[in-house]
Amino acid sequence: MDQHLFSLLSAIDFFVILSAFIVATESSRWQFQFPANYSRRQRPLLDQSQPITVQYKITITQLIALDEKQQEMCCKVWIDQMWRDEFIMWDRVANESDTNSTSSNSSDSSSSSDYTSSPDSPGSALRPEWMAFRPGEIWTPDIAIDNSISVERENFDIKVYFDGNIWWSMPAITRTTCFIKSEQFPFDQQECDIIVGSWYYQPTEINLIVQDNSTKMELKYAAENAQWEFLDSWILTRDETHDSYDMVFRTVCFRVRFQRKSLYYCLILIVPYVLISFVSIANFILPCESGEKIALGITVLLSQFVNLLNLVDLIPESSDSFPILGLYYLVSMALCALSVILTVIILNIHFQADNSKRLPFPLRMLFLHYLRGVFLPDNGKSILSKDRAHNWETSDRVEDA
Repeated sequence: MDQHLFSLLSAIDFFVILSAFIVATESSRWQFQFPANYSRRQRPLLDQSQPITVQYKITITQLIALDEKQQEMCCKVWIDQMWRDEFIMWDRVANESDTNSTSSNSSDSSSSSDYTSSPDSPGSALRPEWMAFRPGEIWTPDIAIDNSISVERENFDIKVYFDGNIWWSMPAITRTTCFIKSEQFPFDQQECDIIVGSWYYQPTEINLIVQDNSTKMELKYAAENAQWEFLDSWILTRDETHDSYDMVFRTVCFRVRFQRKSLYYCLILIVPYVLISFVSIANFILPCESGEKIALGITVLLSQFVNLLNLVDLIPESSDSFPILGLYYLVSMALCALSVILTVIILNIHFQADNSKRLPFPLRMLFLHYLRGVFLPDNGKSILSKDRAHNWETSDRVEDA
């Protein structure tokens, strides 16, 4: 009985001590208290006449797809934004007397006095170097992607340091418009832009700059793509005036250049078409008696048309640019169609050779007189002399009569 009572009292003492430890820990935990005049709808500046500097950076980690039919680029990126909030500051080292006090940043003198404490002072407590805030708790810049079709991003917490510097980093999947130039397909290079800017604020209110004043994007983190290879990148900053709003907007253009890996397209588009073109040459040496000259020509023509359809499925439906490879396809198809027409004429002449009707005089003059002088010159002499030509013309008239 005494043993059970002792165990019960020991358990009660343990829970009492544990509860006291939890209460003491919670009471000693420091939390930042926002100033009374803080508003997340207003730029976090003590002097509202000055612009707030926002550093922006985009890092491409993967090119997911470059849709040439829809003329859009889909890629996975890291978006980094940095600025300074003059209202969210705290002293890292605080005495026991002001552990629960909040930092007042209403003036520059009060802000500078918060950094006079030393960690070696007696009774001092070390506060965190940074804290995490939700995006809806503090002011955030309204930087948007101007040429976006859709943006899927995760709103991670915002990292706020004790001196007011803020770093907001998040991964995102962006789909942006990209004008495709297909003249050199499949040996082409493409340039696509990601244009960002403030949606409401002017440069006098938000000074949007590139982080570290970089002029190029970091492509070393980009994953390999089976179809495209990264070549180069640029970062361009420009101020544009919109007459309809009578305002100046600043945009930052992140431009990247790709080189297409052309081996796949050479194997499925160019090599088969060249082989089909060589097959069309066999139509000229195929005997007329085989009865397959026209069938062979039409088969080759249909094969070329199917290959042209495969090319059309890969390029955008645009009249601004057309690939040189497509022009080669069209010229080859025109020559193949012309060869089919000539084959029909040749077969018609060949199978009428048994007729005793003489070749009309104009055709005899064309082939035996004029064209012979061009292709088979014989000291300027023609098979048909003027006398013979006159006799043939007279005989033709007699036969016609």
